[in-house]
Amino acid sequence: MSHGLASALVRAPRPVIVNVAGPGAPLDVVRWHDLELRRDYHGGVALGQGGKLNDLLGVAFAERYPGIAYVLVHPGITATGFAGTYDPDTQTRVETTRRTAMPPSAAVPPILAAIDDPPAETLAAFVEGCRHPVHGPDFDAGAAARLWALTRERLDGLGHRPVAREASGT
Repeated sequence: MSHGLASALVRAPRPVIVNVAGPGAPLDVVRWHDLELRRDYHGGVALGQGGKLNDLLGVAFAERYPGIAYVLVHPGITATGFAGTYDPDTQTRVETTRRTAMPPSAAVPPILAAIDDPPAETLAAFVEGCRHPVHGPDFDAGAAARLWALTRERLDGLGHRPVAREASGT
């Protein structure tokens, strides 16, 4: 979606994509051989891998569209619906999280701040209000390019229109 919006965003005075994610997992959490986690699924693994894949998609976006800020924001554990049926161990963790998580009203301000006043950098990350580094091996440009290529392959295979390669502003 962010790539589809890029040509419109470049015309904005301070364009920004805000990705509410969990930045900062190590790169080795990615199961490149099983990106959809079809084998040995575990919710914690899915959270870690999903967060890292969001990081890498941010790296790829920032490389492709340097005039648009891409901000990864994790406001903290937030008390949302927690819908679902859980095994006893997971149910215990869910109950603990429900008691300790912040209300959505506390999670929204850092997201709005990233929209209203995006950082000057093309790629930035914040975890619970603190900057998180976006350089180094866990934000590897090669891994980001690999994920971008795999994402395009999957989207093209689903019959989606190819994503623009660069924002022209026209």
